[in-house]
Amino acid sequence: MAEVTLNIDVNSAIKELQGDVSELMKKADRKFAVMGARAEAYTKAAAPVDTGFHRRNIRHVKVGFLHVRLQAAAKYASVLEFGFNGAVKVKAHKRKGHDVKAHTRQMNRPARPHIVPGAERALRQLITDLKSLKV
Repeated sequence: MAEVTLNIDVNSAIKELQGDVSELMKKADRKFAVMGARAEAYTKAAAPVDTGFHRRNIRHVKVGFLHVRLQAAAKYASVLEFGFNGAVKVKAHKRKGHDVKAHTRQMNRPARPHIVPGAERALRQLITDLKSLKV
């Protein structure tokens, strides 16, 4: 009876596959950077504007590999996005030349969502872009 020996060497196939995966990951990382820019643009376009400070302080930052952060730096950004209903302590101050004592004031600000919807819109586009990636 004859002996049959089959040598299977997958090292070259694995190396080729690793190269393909590496190239695909680089392309995906570039798509994340594009998604950050899109999220910033969509958010700014929908942002409520009074003085423009909030809109000017919305930006995206590429934090690392496949990681983008959308930041809204205005102190009141969360109030604009999610709304607020509650009591607020107001420090003593001057108003039109008159002293105003410290007091508590009731605030009711409705939500004006623009950050989350802008990011969600950009994320949907990212998913479409990632699905279309080819090596």
